[in-house]
Amino acid sequence: IRVRPHSANACRLAFRVTGADINPYIAIAASVAAGLWGVAQKLQLKEAVVSTQSTGKSKMAASSSKVIPRLLRIGLLKCDSFIEPVQERFGDVDNQFVKLLSQSSFNSTVKIETQVFDCKKLKFPPLDTLSNYDGFLITGSRSSANDPDEWVSNLKENIRVYDKEHKKIFGVCFGHQVIASALGGKVAVNPKGWQLSHHTVCLNPETFGEKNADKQLQLHCLNKEVVVTMPPGFKSLGYNSLCDIQGMVKGNQICTIQGHPEFQGSLLAALISSRRGIIPDPTIDDGLNRADRPVNHSFFANWIISFFLHPTDSPVPFWEDVLR
Repeated sequence: IRVRPHSANACRLAFRVTGADINPYIAIAASVAAGLWGVAQKLQLKEAVVSTQSTGKSKMAASSSKVIPRLLRIGLLKCDSFIEPVQERFGDVDNQFVKLLSQSSFNSTVKIETQVFDCKKLKFPPLDTLSNYDGFLITGSRSSANDPDEWVSNLKENIRVYDKEHKKIFGVCFGHQVIASALGGKVAVNPKGWQLSHHTVCLNPETFGEKNADKQLQLHCLNKEVVVTMPPGFKSLGYNSLCDIQGMVKGNQICTIQGHPEFQGSLLAALISSRRGIIPDPTIDDGLNRADRPVNHSFFANWIISFFLHPTDSPVPFWEDVLR
């Protein structure tokens, strides 16, 4: 938008970004909203660009342009809480995802707002507010996707609504499993036992193409159950020797992962140690020995944010830029 002064008493605005086919009402409303936003944020004007038609020369603003971040609103469906000693050291389940997303390279261009809903307390986004969110992230849990609890049943019903309304959903561990269960898949105890601590996941070339067949993900894990049958329309994200379905994708709308990209090694070690008496000691000891192996948290933060930003109806998969 350019301000074109004609005299001390008259000037006009030149809009140079809209096409001839734009809805004029939307164009005016957007311009007014942008101006009001600038006033509310007390933005300072850049130095004017002074030019003449005769010379074509211009004096550009000395300061760099200020980028207005794209707002990304995520409904965080919290499905568990850490035990108190773990919370005191690391924060709760939802805090881990806020920390993870803060490590993204998108931080200068994307502002992330998360609203937490405690599913175990039967707190879910009101269905008439779904349009307020770019998507929903479902966390891990010590519960099973097969549990008959009311909150699990309600979560599955919400997942089916999100799917029907073409809302984006990202699921982690239990979130991965409950999405599968809600939409027609099957979850069961892994006959190969616990998947604990650091593991390698190979990307599925049938999903990501042969060019990505040699790519692997390094992840922290803490699960005994796995998805054994995917819902219709889903593809496997990856696999390893413990499980053939280490995550799922449904176009650009739904993505899940069995591991915990949000876990730091020290948090993982604390959680593993707290499970003595539940998990066999040899399995725990082996897991503690591998808990400090590196995980690229920035990569997974970019993966999740790219997923939520990418148009659902795009013919290009959301992961193209992340895997490049």
